[in-house]
Amino acid sequence: NLDVNLELIQHRFETTTSSVGRDAWGLIRDYAQEKRAAEILRARKELGRCDIVAFVLRTQALLELVDFGRDVEDTIKASIARAVQEWSEALDRAKDHGDRDTLHSLRISGKRLRYRMELLAQLGETSVRSHVKSLRALQDQLGDWHDCYVMLQLVAEFIGRPDFLVDHPEIGRTFLTEMERERHRNEEVVVNILKSAEKIRPNLAAHAS
Repeated sequence: NLDVNLELIQHRFETTTSSVGRDAWGLIRDYAQEKRAAEILRARKELGRCDIVAFVLRTQALLELVDFGRDVEDTIKASIARAVQEWSEALDRAKDHGDRDTLHSLRISGKRLRYRMELLAQLGETSVRSHVKSLRALQDQLGDWHDCYVMLQLVAEFIGRPDFLVDHPEIGRTFLTEMERERHRNEEVVVNILKSAEKIRPNLAAHAS
């Protein structure tokens, strides 16, 4: 998330023409870089406690227990049918509420469905390729929406620090204006995402039935 945020922030820093705007995005860029450095340090400590060799050996042992002699393709198709149902239910919830949690749930269920269909396509089932393409396009839309949402959260966290708005009113005003603009843009993006999802739902349902 922070890597994506830094890319979005850098783009705004480079395209902003006002000096106050550049100062604002420069500050949030420094803030994101500090958070990223802290996250890398934390991750390295976590990984340092992991026994990678033991993990590989355990994975190999589990794979040896799997019975690949059964009809794998039928199993995947049944899994896809369940995933289509879960995705369709997530879409209904997103249409009813349209908030961050329901859209995130739609994004995750779409990933699970797409990955299963991609696996089936690799086994030679060419009929799912068009569905994979549609789901990938929808995931790209949801990914862009999610990236902007996370960036707004970072900005809100940054300007919400004690005394920041008191000490930097012009920069705070710039961020608040930008957040309002992005909020309206995200609302339009959500409408388009739900329309795109609704268009592909009949084809997915027909394939699962």
